[in-house]
Amino acid sequence: MTQTHDLRLVFWNVRDLGDDQFVSDESSRLETIKDLIVDNDVDVMCLAEVADPAITTRLEDVLPKNYSVVLSDSPNRHHLAVIFKNAAAHNNITVTQRNEFTGPKNKERVYPLIEVEQGEYKLAILGMHAKAGVGSYNFKIRRERLQTVAGLAASLRSDQVPFIAFGDLNTLGNNSQITAQDEIIRTKRMLYGPSGDDGFANLPSGRLVLLEKDHSASWLGVGELAKYGQSNMDHVFVSHGFTDNIINVNDDGAKVHVGGWPEVTGDAARQKWVYDNSDHGYLMLDVKFGNPSP
Repeated sequence: MTQTHDLRLVFWNVRDLGDDQFVSDESSRLETIKDLIVDNDVDVMCLAEVADPAITTRLEDVLPKNYSVVLSDSPNRHHLAVIFKNAAAHNNITVTQRNEFTGPKNKERVYPLIEVEQGEYKLAILGMHAKAGVGSYNFKIRRERLQTVAGLAASLRSDQVPFIAFGDLNTLGNNSQITAQDEIIRTKRMLYGPSGDDGFANLPSGRLVLLEKDHSASWLGVGELAKYGQSNMDHVFVSHGFTDNIINVNDDGAKVHVGGWPEVTGDAARQKWVYDNSDHGYLMLDVKFGNPSP
């Protein structure tokens, strides 16, 4: 990621940050988050699976003073948090809660909408953490949330605001009926919207496209979950007219870098990274503003 960019974004499911059930050394995890932000000069970072709302204060204690932390206060125990530069001379960044993603029973997560203004340019970014599980109900909830995301994208497109939706979509499939890869294909079709007689005619015209990653899998099972191997759960979708504003991360043309365990060599080293940090790698992408067509 050596090209000039205007905005660097990161999403990371940090697996129960603030809960000692899986990882006991919270201080080292906070240092890892800080180092990731500082070493890469990250402008906006969205964290999923923040188990303890008070973690925002502890994060601010270790982060440089020019970063702020905002928590999306979800009804369940898995919150999302946004870390962003609060004193950037060229970016005006605001974060709001989008409660339409909590669902009729008010048990799902609240998603943060991050709005960035840089001079004449605007960009909206949604952090997501979809419901896990392969049961029919879980799959249904994921589909409903995708429709809401597509509706938000369509609304922003009508206002000429490009949109990025990134996060852990838990594209696990639906038992034996729909494979994980099938769910990814369906997710792409749902977030793009109607495109002929394909059974998606009633969907909002989100016109979001999936960005290619430099490592297909983002999740790694270890311990009792090792039998599941690697999985492609975390994704980045962007307004179809804004893809050229996402700078390629390597010569292969990938737009999104998957960091963390995929960068580590050897099974033992990868397993240690997961135990120390998270079973998810993080997603990183760079934005270059200029004449988008949302």
